[in-house]
Amino acid sequence: MILSYRRSFLSRALLVGVVMVATLAAPVFAQEDATSFSGEATVVDVLVEDPLGGAPLVDLVLGEAGPLPAEGGQDEEELLDVDEDVADLASLTASLIRAETEGFGSTAESSATIADLALTIMGDPLGLTEDLVDVSSTTLESTATAQCHEEGAAVSGDSVIEDLSINGADVEVSGEPNQEVDLGLIQLVINEQIEDVADDGTFGEITVNALRITVFDPLDEEEVLAEIILASSHADVTCMPDSSTDGFVSVTSGSTGTSGSQLPLMVLVLAGVAVSFMLTRSFARR
Repeated sequence: MILSYRRSFLSRALLVGVVMVATLAAPVFAQEDATSFSGEATVVDVLVEDPLGGAPLVDLVLGEAGPLPAEGGQDEEELLDVDEDVADLASLTASLIRAETEGFGSTAESSATIADLALTIMGDPLGLTEDLVDVSSTTLESTATAQCHEEGAAVSGDSVIEDLSINGADVEVSGEPNQEVDLGLIQLVINEQIEDVADDGTFGEITVNALRITVFDPLDEEEVLAEIILASSHADVTCMPDSSTDGFVSVTSGSTGTSGSQLPLMVLVLAGVAVSFMLTRSFARR
């Protein structure tokens, strides 16, 4: 009877220790989902409208990764020796198309790359006498990054554009974000960067397009006839405020938890084990 009584108290003592750890550690584990992500990349996105108002004449998308789920992860797509024709209205060749996106730890990052591009939107099928636009480039690449810091969300982006030519004419690339080039009916935005960071630091997102080409209708120069986006990357991150520091959780690579949470969690576990041990020793002596 006494042995059974002791065993009952030993079980209760162990249970008390486990409950203490679970209760005290719950807020720490709740912070493990502090960071959420989204990211995606699209290498080629070509849309040519029907001047008569019908369905788009060309709707071509190549090289897609993402979007990522909120918990992060990784996705990628790679195409080699691409040769695409769309109903004699558009043709595209490239030696490489690659889209990548990932979200781990404190960072979401996406990239899009196309190498040895030759893209032509034909004019004759649209009732014109010449090709609408010819685009060539040895390299078009964009990178978008969103990250949580102790100060809050921060974003950054960049593009690499080499040997860009439009309708046979070389285009000088400055390297600055949102470089605009006016070619009459053809408008370019090079290294286009669209970003938004919340004032309270809880959210940040950025989209980087290595090249955006807008082609206006020769018969109505106010109407957009074609929109071409090449090497587009997007990344965003949502950060959890940290009430203990009046800042934001500091996230370590490879985990969506906080680096600061690891030490308190270890202390709680050790404390729970110690309490359980002392209680069991005490009851065992009775």
